[in-house]
Amino acid sequence: MQRFAYEEAREWQRWARPHHRRTTGPFSVIYGYILGGVAAREQLDFDAAEASFRHAMNLARSSDEDESYGSRLSGALLGELLYERGDVEAAQRLLDDTYNLGAEGGIVEIMLATHVVGARVKHALGQDDQASQRLDEGERLAQALNLPRMAAHITAERLRSGIGVATLSANSFPPEMPRDLPNGIVQVTAEKTEEAAIRALLAVGTHDARRAACRRARALTESIDANTRPRAELNARLLLTECVAASGSTAEAEELLLPILDRCARLGLVQPVLDAGPAVRQLVRRLGTTGRGEVDPAVVPFLDRLHSTPRAE
Repeated sequence: MQRFAYEEAREWQRWARPHHRRTTGPFSVIYGYILGGVAAREQLDFDAAEASFRHAMNLARSSDEDESYGSRLSGALLGELLYERGDVEAAQRLLDDTYNLGAEGGIVEIMLATHVVGARVKHALGQDDQASQRLDEGERLAQALNLPRMAAHITAERLRSGIGVATLSANSFPPEMPRDLPNGIVQVTAEKTEEAAIRALLAVGTHDARRAACRRARALTESIDANTRPRAELNARLLLTECVAASGSTAEAEELLLPILDRCARLGLVQPVLDAGPAVRQLVRRLGTTGRGEVDPAVVPFLDRLHSTPRAE
């Protein structure tokens, strides 16, 4: 996983299943399915990821008399997946269940889903006080456990949502993303920090700041191998589209967005498009109304779904 060798990780999980069945206790099996699901998700194999997360939940429930700890931990990542596919209410239930377990449950991926995606769900529903609470608690947890990757995700989410950004500015971040990083965890941390820096530049709102945001978002996108890390590249490309649209280059932004919409329509990914930012949402509105003729007819129902999805701005 740290090398982004997701297919190898999934193959290891398939190889390990017979051995897991011979172990005492369910958690090695549960975490195996969770990590297998994370690997599938990063490859944009969302059907396989959902099946893995649901299987982990079912295993936990069958071995957990009060249906609490194991099933709620595994439910956090299922909640994140359902949120991205537009089932916000089901996602909220699952993420609330995990959050109510307490702060330190599970691996970092589960904590990220609980605090970062949990906050994103609350923000999408207009519950910013609860979103702020999730982010504040996640930040304290990241500091207490020395989790820089989680801290970077929290900061990026603050700048995306505008919640708790009073102490953050473009000067809070390095002038560029470091290269030649030692492992995947450090690399993802650097990429999230770079996303935060880009969103801080967008928030400045000047022509020069937006140009700098576009330059850095383009470099970030180009640094991610789309074949090895398709989900990370898709999210980076959405950020680039937001920057280009915010800078006023509407034609280029639409050229970037149209293949993303085609891919997200096939995957059923709703929220990543809407969460990219206000400039992307404005493009979606235009394409869904006056620009329908510019869109592949197969994508029009997906545009209608995006256009009709309620969210707090």
